[in-house]
Amino acid sequence: MKASLRDLLRRGIDYSGMFPPAKLSAEEAVGVYRALQSSDLNWMLHRFSAPMSALAHPAVLSLGEEPVAVIGRRGGDWENDRAEDAHDLNAFLHAGGKVGSYECELPDTDDVEEVLGQLRGFSAADEVMVELNPDRPFPMILDALADADAFGAKLRTGPTPPPSEIVATFIWECVALELPFKLTAGLHDPLTGNGRLGFVNVLASTAAAIQHDLSVSEIRKILDSADPTEWRFEDRQLFFQDWDVSRDAIEDARALFASFGSCSVEDPAEGLSKLGWMV
Repeated sequence: MKASLRDLLRRGIDYSGMFPPAKLSAEEAVGVYRALQSSDLNWMLHRFSAPMSALAHPAVLSLGEEPVAVIGRRGGDWENDRAEDAHDLNAFLHAGGKVGSYECELPDTDDVEEVLGQLRGFSAADEVMVELNPDRPFPMILDALADADAFGAKLRTGPTPPPSEIVATFIWECVALELPFKLTAGLHDPLTGNGRLGFVNVLASTAAAIQHDLSVSEIRKILDSADPTEWRFEDRQLFFQDWDVSRDAIEDARALFASFGSCSVEDPAEGLSKLGWMV
């Protein structure tokens, strides 16, 4: 594999085997994660991702000091959910667990600063990632996250991704604000197609946006590419159409783009192999 592509994907996947469509048990998912750590795909792994309800499971606790990406409760009463999350996180920490990131959805409110104030209590996590609703305008919310200087942004890209214009706007805003972010769900294939975004598309568009100060429409052009002949990877840089992207830009992009959640690591690797990009 060319160094530019390896840099793009290194430690890029939060293994999320407990979530749909895999929906493995905690014991099964941790077993798969351990097997991946001993495999040739270990370099692609970032963190083990677990729902809040699984933190007390012995299999998750067996991860010990390995940082876990913890996904907060969804769809209930936001304040009560956060109180229950805080209780469970504290119990997990006291039992010897380590929280790499705490991730929760943003409630439907205009008072973003108040919400972020409540989330400051989760500072035991290395990162607090706030999941945005793609149907709401991003700029005010992302500005507030950047001003708070303690948060990152998260966007759900599956099972059905938002329109690529929304994803491109999200990436453009995060790059402009130098705001850490992650994507989750639906990113199983290297390139966009079959109603899903490609993980190479989103990672490379972030790096290209940093190096070339791309517009939203230019980022969208990269996101929408389903043609492998438009891409070329070399050791010192990657190319998409007429744009080149250096390894320095890739490094800067990965400093912002923390990871993407996927219930499989084998599927992304298989997709890369089918394109001849794993060689």
